[in-house]
Amino acid sequence: MNFLTKIEQKHLEYLAKLLKYGSSQLKMKSGDNLHFTHLQSFLLFNQVAVHNYSEAICLLCKDARPHAAHVLLRSLFEAYTNAEYIKSKDSEKRLALFAREGMIERNKIANGFEQFIKKYPKKKNSLPVLEEKSIDKMKKFSEGHIKGINNANKLNQKEVYPDIVSRSIKIDEEIPDSEEKGNSELYYHLVFRLLSPYAHLNAFGLEMFTEKGLDIIGQAKDVHHIILQTYLYYFSLLKNLFQHKILDGEMPDRYQKYFKELKDTKIE
Repeated sequence: MNFLTKIEQKHLEYLAKLLKYGSSQLKMKSGDNLHFTHLQSFLLFNQVAVHNYSEAICLLCKDARPHAAHVLLRSLFEAYTNAEYIKSKDSEKRLALFAREGMIERNKIANGFEQFIKKYPKKKNSLPVLEEKSIDKMKKFSEGHIKGINNANKLNQKEVYPDIVSRSIKIDEEIPDSEEKGNSELYYHLVFRLLSPYAHLNAFGLEMFTEKGLDIIGQAKDVHHIILQTYLYYFSLLKNLFQHKILDGEMPDRYQKYFKELKDTKIE
């Protein structure tokens, strides 16, 4: 049974073409001898992850599986928000806080393993990650990098990388007054917050999973908005790579035309 409408199939083909083009550009860039700024490196690496997630969304939408695609779309929105927030202002400091947050998370994981083997000593050494030497190595690695990031960037403990809603609000505050102002916070609620139940599968998530009907393998209608949002996020992030001189040239007109058509599409 084909759940996709003709317009959904058309717009999915737009997304597939954009992904094919993006893949060719990223493959060309991966072979270069890269000498990028911290911001350029972040935007490029972020795009690699975005590409991987967007390809998966494309495949899920082609097979009419919106529920799993919603989880990936939520992550795509977070990657988009990170890029917009970091490049907006004080990029070096924001990148440093972003990197330090990652090391703090590693340290928390190591401490969690350490507390676990103290609680269940018989589990110690049952897995490589539960060996003391592995835990110590993870802790020393993260703690060393946290110290290095703090010293290199003159950070203090009170400075933190803000949560995603705070980042969304800040993006809106830092753009000139226009019709776009407020969109970042709006889409935090529409995409990240509203789709959270799909990721956690709490009671609300299970209700959302079944409310529009599906067969036993999880196929359902209503993938159009996922296709549109994925294209818009991917296009904007790929365009960043041209604007920041990471990719040579500029975005071809055909993808800009697709972008305008999809952005103006009203979903019934």
